[in-house]
Amino acid sequence: MSNHYSLRKKLLLYISVPLLLASLITLSIAFKSAWHEIEEVYDAQLVNHAKVLLQLLEHELIEEQDNDAFTILSKESSLQHQYEKNIALRVWHNNKLITQTASAEGFESFQAPPGFSDQRINNEKWRFFVFLETENNIRVETSERYAIRYELISAMIAALIIPLLIFIPLVLFIVWKAINTNFKPIVAISSSVDKRNSDDLSPISYNRLPSEISPLIQAINRLLERISYSLKREKEFTDHAAHQLLTPLAAMKTQAQVMQKRIEEVDYKKPEHREDLNYLLQSIDRSAHMVEKLLSLSRLQNNKFPFAVFNLSDCLSGIICDVDAALSNKNIKLTVDINEDVKTLGDEASISIMITNLLENALKYTPEGGFISVGLSSDGALTIQDSGPGILEKNHEKVFERFFREKHASESGSGLGLSIVKWIADAHQLKLSLKNNEKTTGLIVSVFLKTINN
Repeated sequence: MSNHYSLRKKLLLYISVPLLLASLITLSIAFKSAWHEIEEVYDAQLVNHAKVLLQLLEHELIEEQDNDAFTILSKESSLQHQYEKNIALRVWHNNKLITQTASAEGFESFQAPPGFSDQRINNEKWRFFVFLETENNIRVETSERYAIRYELISAMIAALIIPLLIFIPLVLFIVWKAINTNFKPIVAISSSVDKRNSDDLSPISYNRLPSEISPLIQAINRLLERISYSLKREKEFTDHAAHQLLTPLAAMKTQAQVMQKRIEEVDYKKPEHREDLNYLLQSIDRSAHMVEKLLSLSRLQNNKFPFAVFNLSDCLSGIICDVDAALSNKNIKLTVDINEDVKTLGDEASISIMITNLLENALKYTPEGGFISVGLSSDGALTIQDSGPGILEKNHEKVFERFFREKHASESGSGLGLSIVKWIADAHQLKLSLKNNEKTTGLIVSVFLKTINN
């Protein structure tokens, strides 16, 4: 189970969630505050209406006690406002309804209690204020539909929500763009490091990086420096050890050859002695071969290849000529199909070592009387096929490791040849593949080189 997470998503989440919560809390507070203020304003308006109405009618009501009820507002439609139906006024004198607005006619005999109260009339909610003037027995009632208040609060909240619906996505988009922009240097560094060769341990450039990331890059650079130093010491040790080993091995071989010559001179015919000397010479040759491979690998790893365009067809033909004698000794049939004038970009010396190692590997495992096929197509595909035992499919990747040899391998070897091939191919960014011959036996090795047009 992976423990990785996206820092982009986390940052966006940590910014967007608080922003949305803050917006919701702000809207909630604004709603409560606005509703409270609207209640206060409209209640004060009801009180004011009641007092104004009392002052206007009090004198006339006292003097005209015996008059019938009269209307204080005209019912002319041209004089009415669209919101007037939401406000109702009624006045009583001596418990007798004196006047009322047209909007109050539906109240009939209903009377609200003194002061403020909420009442439901004809399935509509109304806010009432009743004022009693006890001295002259005058009762003034003002009321309004709650729909007015709801409409006003809705308009106010809409005025807040609509800008937020534009503002919040805009802010989140700006945050998202800012996060992506600030992460670009980190992504660029990741991409640059990912494209490096395995031998490139140069420091990572960290210009224009966030100060929070710079310490990490500096720590990685220090680690790369330590690894580079360690690998350099290892290569130096391998090179030095290989050079030191070659001298005693050469001396041992010389001494063994001298002993072999002396035995032949004195006509010493004991076969077991002759076999022991031959075995000793073979052991020395194998050791020298392994040391030479180590030296070759060390030199390759310590040098940077000078890439240049060269004729791959001529290079391959020359290598085949060099191994022709070894092919004749084992009676191996060689088939060659090389396209002429195929050119590639790379280091000719290291490419030659790679091809030589592949041919030597094929020669080593091909039995006497077998065959080896070498082909080079015009698109740079190099194929070497042999009739040996092949390699188990599960070991196709392992054979490129240093000193790895299959358990069933009958031929002696250092286990470094294919490791050098793999290292050179990687250094040139070449595709290398192994495949067993399904029709007969043997191994098919393919290297895909990049051709250069004339």
